[in-house]
Formats: sequence, structure tokens, C-alpha cells
Amino acid sequence: MTFEQLFYFSEVYRLKSITGAAELLHISRQCLSKSIAKLENELNVTLFERSVAGVTATPAAKKLYHRAIRILEEYSLAKKE
Repeated sequence: MTFEQLFYFSEVYRLKSITGAAELLHISRQCLSKSIAKLENELNVTLFERSVAGVTATPAAKKLYHRAIRILEEYSLAKKE
């Protein structure tokens, strides 16, 4: 798991859209989907239920999101120091 994966995951979670997050992050949808898939494989969970309307967070994603935000905030503070 990388900080980048956590950041990408948090943006998909927040926007409820892989396409929207990819546009915001200025990366391809495929690249973002691969990053989320790698994270899901590493954690052995499904983070999002995908549909044509977007994505819906699973209970595992809801737990991870709150942890990811704390980790990313700490990482940002550490970089500033």
C-alpha cells in the first residue's frame, strides 16, 4: 500500500466516481482503476461496487477511508516539517 494508492482511493470515495476522480487527478481512468484494484487485492477486500452510475463504497471502504484520511494528514504534516 502506498500513499498514492490511499490518496487515489480517498478521491474515488469522496467523489463516488472513478471517472470524476481520474479527471480531478489528471490521470487515466484505467490507471486509477488499476491502483484501486491493487489496493483491493493487497487488502483482500472489495472497496467499491461499480455500476454505470458510479461507485458505491462497501463497509470495508468506509473503514479504510477514515484511516486513510488520518494517514494522509499525518504524511502531509511530516512532509512540511
